[in-house]
Formats: sequence, C-alpha cells, structure tokens
Amino acid sequence: IGIFTDMGETTWKAAAEQPLAARLDELARGCRLQVIDVGSDEIQNAAITRCELKPDWVTVQQDIPWEAEVRNFSARPMTGLPVEFWIDGQRVHQERVDLEPGSQLTLHYQARFQVPGEHQIEVRTRGDALAIDNRRWASVPVRQSLEVLCVEGRPGTARYVDLSLNPTGRRQLRIRPEVVSESALLERDLSRYAAVFLCNVGRFSLEEANVLYEYLRQAGTVVFFLGDRVQVQDYNEALGVSRGKRRILPARLVEPVATARYRFDPQDYQHPIIAPFQGQVSSGLLTSPVNRYIQVKPYGSMEQATPRVVLQFANSDPAIIEERIGRGRSIVFTTAASDQSVDKTQEPPVPWSDLGTWPSFLPLVQETLALAVRTRDQERNVQVGQVLEISQGQAVTASGVEVINPRGLADHVASDSSGDRLAWWYESTWFSGMYEARYGSSEDQAEWFAVNVDTRESDLSRS
Repeated sequence: IGIFTDMGETTWKAAAEQPLAARLDELARGCRLQVIDVGSDEIQNAAITRCELKPDWVTVQQDIPWEAEVRNFSARPMTGLPVEFWIDGQRVHQERVDLEPGSQLTLHYQARFQVPGEHQIEVRTRGDALAIDNRRWASVPVRQSLEVLCVEGRPGTARYVDLSLNPTGRRQLRIRPEVVSESALLERDLSRYAAVFLCNVGRFSLEEANVLYEYLRQAGTVVFFLGDRVQVQDYNEALGVSRGKRRILPARLVEPVATARYRFDPQDYQHPIIAPFQGQVSSGLLTSPVNRYIQVKPYGSMEQATPRVVLQFANSDPAIIEERIGRGRSIVFTTAASDQSVDKTQEPPVPWSDLGTWPSFLPLVQETLALAVRTRDQERNVQVGQVLEISQGQAVTASGVEVINPRGLADHVASDSSGDRLAWWYESTWFSGMYEARYGSSEDQAEWFAVNVDTRESDLSRS
C-alpha cells in the first residue's frame, strides 16, 4: 500500500499519536507499506485564518467593525499580498500587506447593512501555493432590531432588566425589550425573541414549561431571576429533573438562605458572561449587594454535571449557573433582579438584593444577552465536515428543505416535522464556501451557512 503525502508536519505529528499510530502499525503488519513523498521544501503559503464581525449581533444602519486575520505560514517573507473584503458577492475594500515569516496580521474594516435579512461576508487573498485557504466566509443574519421578552412575576420585577437592555428608553435602538406579565407567556411567539428573561415568576403550568422547553430546543435562551415569589417545589416539578430528558433548569432549587451579606467569587473570570469584568475594579461586581438567594444544586455529580457555574458566592454556592439544553441555553441567577423581593421576617423587611441598581448589573445583563445571541447564531458558521443542523419556527409543508452547496449542486435533506416545527440536518459539507438552505419553493425562504477549512492544515512545514 502506498501513502502519497507532502510530509506535512501537522499531519504526521497527529499520526504519531494514538489512536492513529496504532492504526498505522496494524496496517503495516498486514501488508507492505510505502510512503511516497510528493511535497516540496519551497512552498509559500498564506491563509485567511479569521473573518468575523465583532458585535454579537448585527442590525441595520450601523457601522459594524469587521476583523480579518491573514497569516504567513512560510519561512520566507511575503510582500504586497492582496487582501479583499466582500459583502454579498461585491468587493467593498482591498489593500496589500507585507508579512514576515510565520507572522499574522489583523486587518480592520467597517461593514454596514442597509436592509435586514440574510447576508454573507468574505475575505480573500491570492498568489500562493495553496488556494483552498485563501478565502474565508461568514454568514450574517442582519436584524432590524433584537427583540427580548421580559416576563415579570409582579409589576416592576423586570424593571431593571428592561433598563439594562435599553438604558435610554428609546424603542428605535438595536435592542427592543418587551415587558409582559407572567400570564402573557403563552400569548407570545417565543421564536421572535433572542432571549426570554423570567423575573421572579412564582410558578409554571405544564403548558408553559413545554413552551419554554421547545424554545430551548430551538436554540433559544431562557434566563431566570429568582426571588420571593418563587415556589421551590413547583420549579423542581415543572422545570426540573422530574421532566426527565425535557428538563429546563440546570440545577435543583433547595431553599432560600438566611438573610445576611453575601459577596461574589468570580472564579478567575473564566466564564464569558463575567470575563469582561476582569481588571475592572470600578465595575462593582465584587461589591454587588446580595442579602438573600435560593440555594441550588447542579444536576448530576460534580464530576459529570454538564451545568456550569458562571459566578459563585464566597461560600461556593452558585450565584449564576447555566447549561446547554437542546440547542439553547438555560441560565439561572439565584437572587433577585429587583428590590421588590424582600424578606418580610426582618424588621424592617430586607430586600433580597440591590443588584439591579448596582453598576455591575447592566454589563451582566448585556453579556448574558450576548451569550444568548452567540448560542443562536453559531450554528451558521462551521468547518468542513461538520453537520449543518437547524430548526425552523414554522414547519414547511411544500417541498421540504433543499441545500445548495458552493458548487451549485442541490440536495434534498433529511428533515423531521413535529407539530409546527421543522428540524433538518445536512452532512455533506465537503466543500468550503456558502451553503444555501431553501425552505419550500420560494427563494425568499432561505438561510445561508458558511463552511470554512481548518487552517491548522495551512502549515506546510515538513516533518
């Protein structure tokens, strides 16, 4: 058996490790194995290693920072390398760059989208030995605005969440929160919203729990702020482990702790929600006033639990805990977002928390929303060989789902309609580029997906 190879160091380093090394040994024992070197020592290669818009979501009529990275994988300098920025198939900017051996350069541009809908961005270069890594794409869903639903257990309990999402109170901005009472949860189409914030909601019906689970399954994010109206047993029964595989909460609620002074422990700021607080002493995170919270226990053993503690108290109890459920995310703040939650056993009554009025609250809410949007949109950008998988808010009853690959070839894909939802998946992502998924017969019902190569293979250094 002959193995034709360019003797690339990246490939053969992996081949020397298990389990690939064992497979090669087994192959060599069963037959005569010959390695044929077809590579060259004089190859120059540059690659576009990153192409992304910096905000977590994009809305119309905004100047959006666009960053691209180009890297020289060669042992020799590259001068005058052309780099082009494209939007929806139109070149919008070009420049030439110089790269030292092994160096990487970050390039900046401003993108602006006039209309909402599906858009594609791309960065290109040319003039080296390997063409496949000279282009990189990203799918960009552009929104008119970002809608967020805030459900309050009593009037005013979502006030500070609302203010944090839209501090100016204007309704023409990028984020449009809508505040409703808990009785309105079933009246809303949750697929419209980037996230649903549930603030001190007392209890949930089976129908409400099913709606929330379906929203999570469709890549939505549900954020719970607890408080004095929360009925612990009801939460555990309606949203917890008793639902089996349809669980909504990342942790079992235990009971409210005694009223005292509690302080946050950021755990080295490892989670993306609180990472921006690192080094920001004036943010107020470590001095956030919390007097009471509901103790929770993550589901599963600590070694195997999938929930992740975002922020904890100094006593190691979770203050914020989250988990990927379905393709969405469930996040629980164990204290209240409003000073309306009070411990009435104290004289005078003591608020559970003044967190909503603290400087740390606005960035906590904003970063939680940013994580929600990343959770929803990240499946639009994958690598070659990964599965495209998504769900639609409305089932398509016409001609199903058709995926058109970068070479213009169309495939009807496997799908599953359940009630008013459609889930589909597509495995043949063998080519880099943009894939178009059409729903039904109309091109207006379409979404774009970017599939890019893994640029670890762009290093052509030889073993």
